[in-house]
Amino acid sequence: MDGTRGQSRARRASRARSAGVEAAAPHYESLRATAKRASSQLDGGNWDGAAAEVYDHALPALAKLEALVPYARHRRTASARNDVAVLLNNCATAASDALGPAANLNASKWFRTAAELATDPATQQTIKTNRDGLSEMMATFTQIKTQVDQLVAAGRIHLARTLLLQVKSQLAQAGGPTGEIDRMLADLRVRPATYTPRRVGGGARALAWAVLLLLGILFAGFVSGLFGDDGDSGSGSGSGSGAPPASGVAVVSAAEITDNSPVGSCIGQESDWKLGEREVPVVSCDDPHWGEVVAYVPLVDTESRYLTAKYPGIEQVVALSRFRCERALAEFRPDDTRVMVKYSTPGEDAWDPSGPTLDEYTTCVAHRIDNEYMTAADRVSLDSPAVPTSVRMPTFAANIEFNAPVGSCVESKTDLATTTTDLPIVPCGEAHWAEIVGYPVLYDEGDALAEADKWPGDKVVYAKARAACEDRTKGLSDDLRLHITYPAKDWWTSPDRPIYAMCAVSYLADNTFTGALR
Repeated sequence: MDGTRGQSRARRASRARSAGVEAAAPHYESLRATAKRASSQLDGGNWDGAAAEVYDHALPALAKLEALVPYARHRRTASARNDVAVLLNNCATAASDALGPAANLNASKWFRTAAELATDPATQQTIKTNRDGLSEMMATFTQIKTQVDQLVAAGRIHLARTLLLQVKSQLAQAGGPTGEIDRMLADLRVRPATYTPRRVGGGARALAWAVLLLLGILFAGFVSGLFGDDGDSGSGSGSGSGAPPASGVAVVSAAEITDNSPVGSCIGQESDWKLGEREVPVVSCDDPHWGEVVAYVPLVDTESRYLTAKYPGIEQVVALSRFRCERALAEFRPDDTRVMVKYSTPGEDAWDPSGPTLDEYTTCVAHRIDNEYMTAADRVSLDSPAVPTSVRMPTFAANIEFNAPVGSCVESKTDLATTTTDLPIVPCGEAHWAEIVGYPVLYDEGDALAEADKWPGDKVVYAKARAACEDRTKGLSDDLRLHITYPAKDWWTSPDRPIYAMCAVSYLADNTFTGALR
């Protein structure tokens, strides 16, 4: 009896499987037809249409097959899933190759779905390789876009154009897409952007495309530092005594600024300059060399209550170092577009409120923009008298660290609500009109994403910005005016940048003054 029941159950299971396979036949046929249409569109260059076929028709068919003949138990269903995964992978690859950055959003989605569908190990590995490559290449383009933004924010638009033209040339030689580079070049021709009073709109999002990594375009050395300084002499601050070593090793990042080798040391190769390393190999400046140590500049400013020996965070350390080194170079090489600087950024352990302020300093290294060897014409003459000058910087760039640092000052009267680029910035120990006192973040990344489809409105954002700025200016005298610049609606469309306000203070009489705010 038990044997008969077992045979009966087996027959019923067999009939159920047969019925499932029979019911699945139309869905297999539908998948074949969809794959044929999608492949035809992909061959014709319509990857969007091909992907639409997959999402509109292939995925619903696969869902029905999974209910009838699950891929874990039916090889034919597993094969069908894998074929669809290959198709989506090909759509993503074709779009990236042809469109560049404009394809990143869709390509990422298609790769993600393909990875979920793939059943064959070889296909899974291929998709993973392509997907990882796209992520790495997006990061590469973001790096280039960031470098361009740094240059533009510092008013060095001609340098940004040089960088973009180099990228475009290499892309064109490799047969890669240059459309995004052309758009960025066109954007340079219309900068600076205009802003409505008391709110600021933003620029383009950082994008990238696959061909960049394949080309190996890594411009980290092109713009790793922009130009600046403190009120102290750029060449004399902590430079020690005597002549720099003509060859061998120079100390450039000692625990205290006074323990460094004198300025003027020459670094043979860019690879010899390593951030944070106490010593660097040097060569005779009469020989071809990559860079020159031009200054050791303190970052703390006793003229500002907002710039003390308390660690200000990495964003402000970067901004301070860039400002100090740009100014140090400008004192000796004003308006020289052939030479720029790299700068060191001291870590948090260097900022000791109870210790000597000499721990907080940046080392400035001048080098040619194109990273070619420096010649006699490129040398920075440190024997010439330094001429104090303002540094042109923004106050509302895409990233806070690109702005003039907190505790620096705007040299002359400006409408800070409408002018946010190319402002003349000086140390507050020199005559100035206003002081920058903060860049409070109003919405963190999670909040910005959550609010992406529901802009809070000018009144709400301005109220939040005013409250944040007022909090930073407590205790100041009543004869001061608070300047607030806050973001416009379009900043909510770029979750990869902070949504922040800029706070500055001047006297009601708009008089120029020297020293700290009262």
